[in-house]
Amino acid sequence: MLRAQLASSPGESGMAIQSETVSQSEMTAAADGRKIPGNTVIDRILQLNSNFKSWRLDRRDRRLLSNADAVVISFPKSGRTWVRVMLSRLCQTAFDLPEDTLLWFAKDLAKPKAPGSPVPQILFSHDVNAMTPTHRISADKSHFAGLPLALLSRHPADVAVSRYYHLKHRSPDPARRWLARGTLQDFVWTDYGGLPAIVTWLNHWAAAARAHPEFAIFRYEDLRSQPQEHLLRLANHLGLPATPESVQEAVDFAAFESLKKKEAEGFFQQSQMRPGRSRSAQSFKVRSGKVGGWRDNFSGDEVAEIEALISDRLDPVFGYAAEGNGGRSAAARSA
Repeated sequence: MLRAQLASSPGESGMAIQSETVSQSEMTAAADGRKIPGNTVIDRILQLNSNFKSWRLDRRDRRLLSNADAVVISFPKSGRTWVRVMLSRLCQTAFDLPEDTLLWFAKDLAKPKAPGSPVPQILFSHDVNAMTPTHRISADKSHFAGLPLALLSRHPADVAVSRYYHLKHRSPDPARRWLARGTLQDFVWTDYGGLPAIVTWLNHWAAAARAHPEFAIFRYEDLRSQPQEHLLRLANHLGLPATPESVQEAVDFAAFESLKKKEAEGFFQQSQMRPGRSRSAQSFKVRSGKVGGWRDNFSGDEVAEIEALISDRLDPVFGYAAEGNGGRSAAARSA
């Protein structure tokens, strides 16, 4: 298999990918998922639930791709809502669209773009049901060929923590809520959307990227630290209208405290932008967004174990290896 190395320059969109050859075994599955003790009947329901939703998602994406001009791919809870708000804002400003309507949900791509419409059609896809166990995550990404594709990545541990709170406070699915009934420390190692699945999914996409001529990686962490620069690159990559001034306005519009206030007030039309059942802070769609906040939830030994997994198993193109384990922080890489 090819191992990617991080390479970026001021003129590039996202991260370029260079390669060297390493053994297949070194970059295979992330780790064995740790089974959360519990009801085997529920476990079987989770498997059936995952299989059905994966099949449905795959059929939906393949159907909508024919109407798309570009694609944004991300594992669930990687900051996609925040990015969607900023990209939607760029189009709202450029094309005088209502500011309370977010763009590019599945229903928006169900029909071909109207003749003469200037608004690009962007497919936002997770490419996988987040509950898909590691061994069932497909490495075949060929159906995305032919379109500009942006992969939004986020540190796998931040993703896993955010997923835990999503399942606990927002999911309408009882089987999924059952998965988050235990501790966060157990959940992050589950095969159903925990670290093993997230790392495997990212590795599959890192491999697929090398055969895709219009592929770029955009890290959530870089968008948070330098939003103007990286949002402009993302918009250019997707073919969206953007200027430094409109990008700054979109960044201000989507500031986290502003988004949380908008969600609490029901500003956006879409039901996805509403607090969950409890209406507690943990139930909001826009919850925290903190870079590296996952460390606040674990002991020193648990942090070290997670960092070892990331360093040993995640393709280094994403740059998430801990500094002490042969990697560089986002700050160091951008310096």
